[in-house]
Amino acid sequence: MIGLHTLEDHTDWNNGAIKLWEAPFDVSVKMSIAATMQKVSAETFMTPPVGDQAVMMLKVVKYSL
Repeated sequence: MIGLHTLEDHTDWNNGAIKLWEAPFDVSVKMSIAATMQKVSAETFMTPPVGDQAVMMLKVVKYSL
């Protein structure tokens, strides 16, 4: 979350992840990306959206799905 202050910052981060997913990397890279997104999603939805950062993270995860 450090350095990600706006929804546009998060969108850029998400687009970078999509480019990694589509690249012809070893399947272990894609497994790592999927595991990371699963963990981020689970933690985000289990945390009450209190504060601007938490609300923005909730929007980011919904956008990513």
